[in-house]
Parts: sequence; C-alpha cells; structure tokens
Amino acid sequence: MAFIIQGKGVGDAIVFGKAWILPSVSKFEVEYKSISCGKVVHEEIRFRNAVKSLKAELKELSSSIEKNLNSEFKSILETYQLILDDNILINGTKEKIKSSKCNAEWALVQQLNFICNEFNKINDPYFRERQQDIEQLVSRLLKKLNALENSDIDAMNEKNNFPNASQQKNNWILISRDISFSEISYLDSHNVSAFATELGSPTSHLAILARSLNIPAILGLQKSFNLIEHGEEIILDSECGAIIVGADEKTIEFYKNRKLKKTNFKIQLQKLKDVRCITTDGIKISLMGNIEQPEETEKALNQGAEGIGLFRSEFLFLNKNSMPSEDEQYNAYKKVGNDMKGLPVTIRTLDSGADKILPYLDNNQEQPANPALGLRAIRLCLANTDIFITQIRALLRASKFGNIKILLPLISGSSELITCRTLIKNAMHQLDLEKREYNKKIQIGAMIEVPSAAIAIESLLPYLDFVSLGTNDLIQYTLAIDRTNRFVSNLYDAEHPAILELIRGVVSVCGRNNIPVSICGEMAGNASHTQLLLNLGIRSFSMNCNEILLIKEKILKLKTNTSYKQ
Repeated sequence: MAFIIQGKGVGDAIVFGKAWILPSVSKFEVEYKSISCGKVVHEEIRFRNAVKSLKAELKELSSSIEKNLNSEFKSILETYQLILDDNILINGTKEKIKSSKCNAEWALVQQLNFICNEFNKINDPYFRERQQDIEQLVSRLLKKLNALENSDIDAMNEKNNFPNASQQKNNWILISRDISFSEISYLDSHNVSAFATELGSPTSHLAILARSLNIPAILGLQKSFNLIEHGEEIILDSECGAIIVGADEKTIEFYKNRKLKKTNFKIQLQKLKDVRCITTDGIKISLMGNIEQPEETEKALNQGAEGIGLFRSEFLFLNKNSMPSEDEQYNAYKKVGNDMKGLPVTIRTLDSGADKILPYLDNNQEQPANPALGLRAIRLCLANTDIFITQIRALLRASKFGNIKILLPLISGSSELITCRTLIKNAMHQLDLEKREYNKKIQIGAMIEVPSAAIAIESLLPYLDFVSLGTNDLIQYTLAIDRTNRFVSNLYDAEHPAILELIRGVVSVCGRNNIPVSICGEMAGNASHTQLLLNLGIRSFSMNCNEILLIKEKILKLKTNTSYKQ
C-alpha cells in the first residue's frame, strides 16, 4: 500500500531510487573510564590528534567541493574551524581529562553539556545555532576518538556504511537520523542522488550545504522515517517535501512525467537569459541578483541579471578575529564593480548584530533579551563610527571602477540618515585631502525594512537617491513574528494587508518624488507574489540569482497595473 511521508524539501527535483538506511547511533552516550595519572598525557594526545584529524577533514572537504560552495557554507566551515580553536571547548576538555582523570570521550561530552547549559540561559536564536554547530563537531570528534582507539581504522570509517562498488549499480536515496558534512561529501561517489533526515530544517546548515551542492533533500521527517525499509523503492519529491513509499504504476508514471516536464522547463528557461524582461503591456521590468561574495557576479551574469541589487558585505566581517582593513574591503568592492562592467551594483553597508555576531566588538558582546530589536545594522555602525567610516572610504574608492551605490540597512528615521550623510561627507573630505579619486555623485539609498521608515517614507526622501524594500524584516517587524520560531512561523504572511499597504505607500510616495524603488527580500524571488508586486507598482526586483530566469518567465506573461507611477 502506497503512503507519503512529509518533511521540508530542499531544492526542486524528483528522484527515483532505493532507500539506503544509514545506521543511527546515539551521539553523546559515552562511558566514564577512570585512568591513572600516568595515562593522562596519553589521553590528551588522543584528544589532540582527534581535533587535528577533524581540522584536516574540514579543510579537505572545503577544497574538494570549493567550486560549488556558496558564501553561507564557506562561512559555516570557517565557524567550525573557529570552534575547534575555541578555548572553552578544546582547552576545557583537556582540563577535564586532567582534573577528573578520565577518558577523552567522557571529558568532551561533559564540556559539551556545560556549554549547552550556558547557552540555554540565553534566549537567542544565534546561540541556539552555535549550540547545534558545537554538537555536530563533538559528534565528529567522538567518531574520531573511536577510530583512533581501534587498530582497524577502516572498519570505523563511515564510508563503509555507504553502498559498496557492487551495490552502486542502483540509484540510492540516503535515509538517516542525521548526516554530517563529511558524509555528504561521499554521496556522489557512492551513487547516492538525494538524502532525507529525521532532523534539520530548511534554514539549517545541512539545508545550506545541500543547496550549495545541488543535492535534493528532505529534512525534518521526525520519527516517520522509520517506516521506510532498507532497499525499498521510493520517490523523493524535494519541491513538495514528500517521500512516496510503495508507489503503484500510475503514481510512478505521474512522477516520471513531472520530472520530464521539470527538465524541459529548465532548458527553456536558459533560453530567456538574453531576452528583455517586458510585460505584455510593454512595461520594462528590471531583474537583478542578490550576492554575498565577489565571485558570485559570474553566476549573476550567467542568469541574465541586469545588475546587483543587493551585495551583502557581511562576509568580510564575519568569522574573523579582527575587523577587515580598508584595502581588503576596497579590493572586494572593486572586483564586483569591475566584473559587472558598468551595470549597477548596490552594496549594503555592514548589517551585523542579531544573529551575526562580531566577536571583536565590545558593545556587540552583551546579549539583549531581543537581539532583533537591539544594536544591529546601521545602529551598530553609528555606535562604531570607525568601522562605518572605514567601510565608506573603501566603497568610495571602489566607486570609480563601476556603477556602485551605497545602501544603508535598517533605517528607522531621518536622524539616522542625517548622521550617515555627515559621516559620508567626512569620508569624502578625507579622500579629497589624500587626493584619492572616487565618484563624487555616488548614490545613497536606504533599506526600508522597519514600519516607521515605511510609514514616514516622505520624510526620508530628501536624503536619498533610491530606496530598497527589505521585505524579510519588514514582515517580521510589522507582524511581530519570529519566522524561525516554529510555534509562530505559520503566521508569517507576506501578503498580509498591512504589508501590502506599506509597500503600496512606499511605491506611491517614491513615484511622486521620482525616487527609484526596488524590492530585494524573498518576496522578489517568489513567483506566487510577482503579479501582486507588479500591481503594487514594483518595477525592479532583486533576488537569489537562481530565481532570476524563473521570475522573468513569469513576468513575460503578465500585465501590470499601470496606474502606479514608478
């Protein structure tokens, strides 16, 4: 009898294959073993070798799949390396081995429990994610310690849990409670085309890696994944987040047809790369890409982007022990400007705080009760004007190499804009004294993502050359919803009347004042919102580069409501 198991899909693919059940092991159940004083040093060496081995594994993983990595996953790997250098986890474990005269495994788990208890005292999603990172690494270190203790290391290697050469003639779909990053790197070489796990969510690091490597996946199956038998024929539909078990011929034929249509549709989409994006009533629509690394400009151009509507500059600041220098930033911005060959490049100034912590800032260490409402984005920059001035100088210097614009995030009122404009003028004056060239007419814009800014938009326009609507935060702040919180995320509604009214108001006021407006939140790349956004007067969209051709295909068939001036 056929049945469907539902989870959260990653990617947009249909995969046919046999289920390969990866054995599940309890991660942190370890036995306490007392050791003599003479064996303490030996135990410390075992632990040190495990850490060294895991560092090498992460480096090898990064090198082996570097071309496919996006900036998010690069950041994750950097975070993991930093954790392995962390005194609290690593040195704390060594101290525990000494003080308790115990085996490394038990000391490591005790130190993990201590860290988790401390994190649980802080109601902050950033620390919840860091806890998951640490647990992932501790799980890997325990495997390393186990392998190092056994003479037959190959028997401990998780590769042996994967299909062997004789089994690889089949197409496999991996089913597991969880899966490590290193295990994912084995999938392709073992003829595993997709995976599904009991744990994980669409925003987890596991999902980010799956997207980076273009591996279809379904996460968060909960206990229902136990209903699948090893070797059973299944269908994985990552678009719908469903696994179909025991499908009959009619169901198989249905999914084969869907898969064929998807393949043909992607081929047709690529033909639209150089087609102008014009609606059926003759209105030109601009489609641009969101990027996080300078190297992503090539992908944007390959997808037909007409510019970069949002370059998130945080990658230069995160997972480092010190602030990036002016020259380091300048070189990154210059590369993007050059690569885009005169097309517009909108670079957002540092948007840190909340879930993006900078360890080298003293005023970024105190954990507020609600990080989303605290010292973040432009507020953080204005509290650390040296960081802001350095970034502005780098942006100004790079502006002579392309059509670069500056975007200020989380603006809530005109006073912040006045302060920012003053600091930008100061940076320009410094460069003038140094006889450095820059674009003296560089455009300055604001990210409208706070209700106060959207409502009072007219008061902001005297200080702005353009406006970008950041719908992700605008929805969160307007509806008072944390979309990462599973208990209220169902209330996150991009088409809530209040959100639509705010967008309509911003577009209308900006239109009357001849100020260009673009939208760069997730709404821009969601085809189900495209017609509504066109009707509200949006004429410029910026989105994940993978979504540009899909949105273009949609717009080419639509008509706008031309009563809105833009």
